[in-house]
Amino acid sequence: MSIPDGVIEPSAGNNQGVYDICEVSIVAQDADWLAGLTRRLIGGGLAATAYLAPHGTIYQIRDGSLAESRGSRVVLHTRVGHINQIVATVANECAHDVPAVVSTPITDGYPGYLQWVRQQTLISCTSAWDPAITSG
Repeated sequence: MSIPDGVIEPSAGNNQGVYDICEVSIVAQDADWLAGLTRRLIGGGLAATAYLAPHGTIYQIRDGSLAESRGSRVVLHTRVGHINQIVATVANECAHDVPAVVSTPITDGYPGYLQWVRQQTLISCTSAWDPAITSG
């Protein structure tokens, strides 16, 4: 079976046969910026839903030692084909040299919800994308 671009190879547990839906996590120190970005991504059709957890604590190794700072995290549900546009938008806007953006395939779930995510993110993964939606 040939897997099209923007789709992750399936496993036995996937009820759709392909991983076309994923969860994207973005961590940032500026909660207001992250909330605005989240609204623009959903408004632009790049994500169906989001869970924003503001004002958490970030632990990381920085310059060889443990660092602690305040930050916020958003988790988005979207199509795998939108990951590159989301990452590019975050990289373009984020104040950090290395933005914290990762994605995880959603391998299974309630079929009605997964279909709803697909319907909410119907914009083409290669066209019909207006970068102005995610700027400023």
